Amino acid sequence: MRTTPHTPFLRVFLRTYFVGAAFNMHGLQNVGFMYAMDPGLAAIHTDPAELRKARNRYARHYNCHPYWTPLVTGMLLHTETEIAKGRMSPDTLGSIKDTAVNTLSALGDSVFGGTLLVTWALAMAALFVSGHGELAFAGSIALFLALQLFKLGTFVAGLRYGLSTLFWLRRWNLINWGDRLKIGNTALLLLFLVLCLPEKDNPALWGLAVVCIILATWLAARLHVPRSLLALVATTAILLLL
Repeated sequence: MRTTPHTPFLRVFLRTYFVGAAFNMHGLQNVGFMYAMDPGLAAIHTDPAELRKARNRYARHYNCHPYWTPLVTGMLLHTETEIAKGRMSPDTLGSIKDTAVNTLSALGDSVFGGTLLVTWALAMAALFVSGHGELAFAGSIALFLALQLFKLGTFVAGLRYGLSTLFWLRRWNLINWGDRLKIGNTALLLLFLVLCLPEKDNPALWGLAVVCIILATWLAARLHVPRSLLALVATTAILLLL
């Protein structure tokens, strides 16, 4: 099989899809992360002793949102290249890794888990219940492919620019955009209810729905009732009304 200088890094990117496959309670995603990094480390460190040291640097705890893992691997491979060239000390890698992982893990949970995936689900569900199943399917495929391009793009950016990638990522202002999208998610939820509830002209039913939404918000924010449980109760209630 013919290989190019970019082949090891392509293998790294593809392996990032399996980072969570060996999840464990000791290092969380560290086994999968070491597996993903290995082709790149082997390409960068040709000396066996240096390669062994590089592998040991990734044996400890690792846990980050899977959508940001390609960026993390790219940035760390950039750092390993600088270490191999003698431009950086191996001692700096730990702080760089912690900075990148802590920043992106929180950002991933807020922007992706708490906002964009909800937007995706509500928008496609609204299309489906309104009778546009084909559009919902096509939209889901398009958004899925866009996510893969995003992951590939951030991996390449991290590989080329290293930790400085976080600075231009900061200019995207993702936290504030996430807050704006959450407001949009509220509108999508109301649209979904309008499409689902059979009695659209029944003020009492709509009043009850509004009270339930306010109550669910209070339960999640104040009493920390799991949102998955509230979603299950809401879905069951809607199905009973259909």
